[in-house]
Amino acid sequence: SEKEFLYQILGEVIKAGATTIDIPDTVGIAMPWEYEKLIADIKANTDGIENVVIAAHCHNDFGLAVAKTIS
Repeated sequence: SEKEFLYQILGEVIKAGATTIDIPDTVGIAMPWEYEKLIADIKANTDGIENVVIAAHCHNDFGLAVAKTIS
């Protein structure tokens, strides 16, 4: 998804009552610093994000799931 669209959709689900949002890397190819930047961008650009828990869902296709989750 385009990042602006992602921020908009996440803002809408938060407005609708979501208390947890899950940000997946189900393909498993993002590097830890890319995933960290995605989460930081979501936190900086999504209305209401301060009111929800952000969950990570990282696949381990290249052995980076733990590193991405921690980042």
